[in-house]
Amino acid sequence: MDLRAPALLATGLGVAAGAGGGAAVAVAPARPVLLLTALAGYGLLLAVAAVSHDPRRAAVLAIAAVAATFSWSGVPVVSGLSLAEVAPLACLPFAVVGTTRTSEPRTPLQTAVLAAPPLVTLGGILAGTTHGASLAPVVTFALAAVTLVTTMYLLRPDRRELDVLLLGLIAGIVLSTLVGLVLLREGSGRATGLTIHPNQYSMAAVMAVPLTWHLVRDGFLGRLTGVLGVLVLLAGILESGSRSGLLALAVVLFVWGYRELGFFVTGSVAVVFAAIVATAGSLLPGADAPAVRRLTDPTATEQSDQGRLELFESELRAILDGNYILGTGFVEERLPHNILLLLWGGFGLLGLVLFLWLLSVVVGPALRRNSSPVAAFLGLGSLGFAAAVSFNNLVGASFFWFVAAISCFRVGAAPPAVQGGPEAGSAEHARHLLDLTPHARARGGMPSSALRQSERL
Repeated sequence: MDLRAPALLATGLGVAAGAGGGAAVAVAPARPVLLLTALAGYGLLLAVAAVSHDPRRAAVLAIAAVAATFSWSGVPVVSGLSLAEVAPLACLPFAVVGTTRTSEPRTPLQTAVLAAPPLVTLGGILAGTTHGASLAPVVTFALAAVTLVTTMYLLRPDRRELDVLLLGLIAGIVLSTLVGLVLLREGSGRATGLTIHPNQYSMAAVMAVPLTWHLVRDGFLGRLTGVLGVLVLLAGILESGSRSGLLALAVVLFVWGYRELGFFVTGSVAVVFAAIVATAGSLLPGADAPAVRRLTDPTATEQSDQGRLELFESELRAILDGNYILGTGFVEERLPHNILLLLWGGFGLLGLVLFLWLLSVVVGPALRRNSSPVAAFLGLGSLGFAAAVSFNNLVGASFFWFVAAISCFRVGAAPPAVQGGPEAGSAEHARHLLDLTPHARARGGMPSSALRQSERL
């Protein structure tokens, strides 16, 4: 069963429908009518999945189409919530429809991962209600983390399904990046695309870079397509004018190089590249763009750093003077632009510990050279988010929790057995796995991407 063609079609239709519907919601006064129309569309997809002869396949393709909107935080929908924040709710019913029985039991680690987001949410509710703070960030976190972690706990995608889901997410991020490069920018010239802020725009693009290359290495995307996608994402990061996004990209590329080339070679290349940028950066293409100039403007950097330091001190003082166990809630005037203080104050000490533990679970494989390629690329994507969000106030990003949940609940490489298909473990089943990789067939033989399909993820 070749999922690549229907995956491309499903994500293409999902992105097109989402872009049109999102644009209409953003400009039309009758938003409730448009919201009901979108809900009716999701209901139709759910009905099709339920009556399909292969409901799991239909459910995976539907979730991939919905995932295309996970980075569109700049498209408002209802009650101050964006399309990116409410879209995860549409995934859970599809996961229920697509759930299949498997002989592989869930591990204690997976059970702990499932329980962690609700506990973090509870910590945020206690901190907010105790101090009369806003619960909106807590609700956003719950909609993304709890919903998507539960979705993947039920679905547990295999290797081919994992690629389909990532393709949907990446398609939406690339579309948002293109819209930012061509159309939607702040007054300062910084690109925002379909996100609400240039920093979100850049961190989504940073996450998508290693995930896109994973699809290329896995034979799910052509090399030329992957290169073009990565170039668009890199241009978006520069045009966002986000220093945290650029720092996150540097961290991802360094760790990626360390895994592939070793520390010495990667460090040497990094030093040479930094010297070239420092001496001839003004001659590089696009160096005169307002957003790019912002990256090298010492005055803007100094003002930003001073403002963040004041917020840092204010939040730390509030936590220490208030309740350093339960936290003090999310207060708009003193959001610290520091992920540790944001979690500590907003979710309490328990929420901080659990969030960092979840982050270590999904990022850890990227830092270990002996981890599998799939786990490493998923970890690199999460590492990009972690590095960028360290200097921002975003904990409920749907695009991050989607990747994090897949990382925690992915299963073996073999797709689930289909009625009338070859028996798992047989020679026919092995050939069936190779048939799922059109680009591998085109190259002939058994490339490394085919061999990687046989390993445990």
